[in-house]
Amino acid sequence: MFSSALPAHAQIQVLGLHFKKTTKKRVTLPFQQYNNLIIISLKINNLHDSLNFVVDTGVGYTLITDPAVKDRLKLNCTRTVKISGFGRNDALNGCVAQVQKITIGKHILAQKQTLIVLEKDVLELSAYAGIKIHGLIGYDLFSKFVVQVDYVLQKLTLFNPTYFDSKSLKKMRSLPILIDEMKPYIQSPVCLLNDTTQKLPLKLLLDTGAGHSLSLDVGTHPYLALPARTLPSQLGMALNGSIDGVIGRVKSLQLDDILIENIITTFPDSATVAHRLQLGVAFRQGNIGCGLLSRFKLVFDYLGGKVYFKPNKSFKEPFEFSTSGIELTATPPYYSEIKIGGVRDGSPAYKVGLRRGDKILAVDDQITKNKKLGEIYKLLNKEAGKRISILVELSEGEMQIVELLLENPL
Repeated sequence: MFSSALPAHAQIQVLGLHFKKTTKKRVTLPFQQYNNLIIISLKINNLHDSLNFVVDTGVGYTLITDPAVKDRLKLNCTRTVKISGFGRNDALNGCVAQVQKITIGKHILAQKQTLIVLEKDVLELSAYAGIKIHGLIGYDLFSKFVVQVDYVLQKLTLFNPTYFDSKSLKKMRSLPILIDEMKPYIQSPVCLLNDTTQKLPLKLLLDTGAGHSLSLDVGTHPYLALPARTLPSQLGMALNGSIDGVIGRVKSLQLDDILIENIITTFPDSATVAHRLQLGVAFRQGNIGCGLLSRFKLVFDYLGGKVYFKPNKSFKEPFEFSTSGIELTATPPYYSEIKIGGVRDGSPAYKVGLRRGDKILAVDDQITKNKKLGEIYKLLNKEAGKRISILVELSEGEMQIVELLLENPL
């Protein structure tokens, strides 16, 4: 039990993550950025090694996605829970466990923190990011601090809510956020077509853990429909399995007075959306992922009910879709070997015979080993009309150089 003589704000902060010194006003932490995902290091109990966690506003309770961590920490389950997500499969089993201590950097601590350990690593985030990922942290972090995300400097600044003054953000725009089931939502107008009068006010999740730029759920609004031009695609993985659907573009999304145009957008299929609604997940019409959020400097103030944002240097970059048609995956244990995880039908890669499982060794004389996946994607997906050469090791073991004429499919 904590002494009732503690100041009110100290009593609140010691429950969960908090600054070790309650008078500390803020702390800045470096993060790594892989495929736009924000990855921080933290330590659990007395485990010597740091663990890599994705900072993900799209999750509530802190999740350990790598089941091997449970054995390393010798965690005991107090109970099993069902975890619902956006995929089409049944809810996933999770083990509820309590850890004695979590530390982030030198100044942030949580004691007797409850975590959920997934029974299997269904998200496969390590292969997507190109670095070993052990878990996700969201509401447990954002509900205790005001969190500033600077994608350019790759820094998180955590402010003590007791001392935080929003006047310091006077150069940033703001929108109200609704915290529903421990996740932040905004109401924002989206224009699907060239008809600028057709602006739909949609409830959108702000999701720093989603790789796409924008995702919209057709069927959740009477006028929310697919664009005329789309491509079928496997959109990714969720806690309840794969997400299928199509990819297209929407005319614009408006955040306060900032207009973001011609956005590559994913549209999960109707069965996937219906399954999520049946699970009773908080209603929304879509979400904004890190492909768009990373174009801003962001400040999340859950307690104050606002998100602040300011365009950064990548804001004006066009939204590009895969001009090569190649999806990449990094292979364990070191994630330095890069393979083709998928090839889009009819794409430049498909036309030259590249297939799932082929190894990418170099692109235009740039050796891929030890490069981040995001860097390799940029080499593979230059603007349409350009040619690139790729050194590959085919799944049969043969080495080959292929040339691709890049095409814009959307």
